[in-house]
Amino acid sequence: MRQSVLWKKLVSVSFEDVAVDFTRQEWHRLDLAQRTMHRDVMLENYSNLVSVGEDYCPPNSW
Repeated sequence: MRQSVLWKKLVSVSFEDVAVDFTRQEWHRLDLAQRTMHRDVMLENYSNLVSVGEDYCPPNSW
């Protein structure tokens, strides 16, 4: 079976590629549940990147 064209060219992914940033005003509009979900997603993204060898920044810096 022929491989997908998408898999022919592997591209590195950085933390910046998967990070979601908010302005201060946007952040203040989020409720506690939304902030918690954002933190959980960012930690999961960081963990996934570290597991494949990308070590960008410590998670407590957000």
